[in-house]
Amino acid sequence: MSDPVSLAREIVSEDPDPETRAELEALLKRAQDGDEAARRDLADRFSGPLEFGTAGLRGRVEAGLARVAQRAREPGGGLGPDRLDREPLTFHQRVRQGYRAIAAAEPTRVRLIPAAGPAEEIHQLVVETVRGLFA
Repeated sequence: MSDPVSLAREIVSEDPDPETRAELEALLKRAQDGDEAARRDLADRFSGPLEFGTAGLRGRVEAGLARVAQRAREPGGGLGPDRLDREPLTFHQRVRQGYRAIAAAEPTRVRLIPAAGPAEEIHQLVVETVRGLFA
């Protein structure tokens, strides 16, 4: 990975969120002025991939590649409906039928996980299914 200050310099101009862009610009200025704590903070913010979990985003909400922008926590990622969200119900029903057909034709490759119920139960079903594949 490149130097975190260089990477932050490269990314800051492309940040569409004015709040996180300002946060990153201030941190970048401190790091460029020799503030070692700011340099370490930048290194941490750009240290790796964003962390995800089955219950959603896990990263800290602040500027940086290894962080979650505040707008990502908003419905639709803060961007409003995407292309799939705008499709009619009939489209989603066809997609569902297609996946179910694939699962029926290839049961060793595709598993159906019922998604009704509490998230914890669905998570457990996913874990058990995946573990079963490697048993």
